Amino acid sequence: MFGATPETAKTYQVKTKEEVNALFSDSEFTDSDKLRFVELYMPKEDAPLALKMTAEASAKNNAKVE
Repeated sequence: MFGATPETAKTYQVKTKEEVNALFSDSEFTDSDKLRFVELYMPKEDAPLALKMTAEASAKNNAKVE
């Protein structure tokens, strides 16, 4: 990741709300001096309505033929 090494960065995977809450409460995560990358698994199409609307508008705009 962007030239990071195991000494300068750490990755995490979370698949449930409980895992997210546990990670954000973990002092090793919150007090780290390393870059932290979190891979968050979500159900397909699980996004706020505003984000869905923005993505739809962008898709329509990108589909326009000039």
